[in-house]
Amino acid sequence: MKARLPGLVLLLIAAVYAMQIGEIAVPAADAAEVMTPRTLPVLLATLLALIGLILTARPGRAGSRGLTALNPDPVGWLKGAGLLLLALAFALLLDLLGVLVSSALVLFAGLFLLNVRRPLVLVAVPLSVAFALWLLLSVILGIYLHPGELWWRDV
Repeated sequence: MKARLPGLVLLLIAAVYAMQIGEIAVPAADAAEVMTPRTLPVLLATLLALIGLILTARPGRAGSRGLTALNPDPVGWLKGAGLLLLALAFALLLDLLGVLVSSALVLFAGLFLLNVRRPLVLVAVPLSVAFALWLLLSVILGIYLHPGELWWRDV
């Protein structure tokens, strides 16, 4: 039963998340559109539920490869906690530094936390991902990305 617990917890999270999707308001003008404010949350809830079902149906697969699910490595927990702190830092830095700079800094710190030490990878990956994010959101989708309070102050 312990092996099925992560899948069941993920299914529970997906169910609670899916129930909250109904609270998202959809403007009348956007009701007939393919992409509404509810589209991505529905996709995420579906993906979470599918992963939960897979984990519940196949609980012993990770243990057969030598991974110990019940006795995780403490270093792995520290890295996981560090990544959660980086997500929090991203949320806090977003208003101050903007999407591009915050994304690049958090990706750099995340790669460094995960023991990536090659300088080219540490610099090229965060910059290219931040640029791709800007290109997709700002140029292709036309979404305004605030540059950050540090760079854009009303005088």
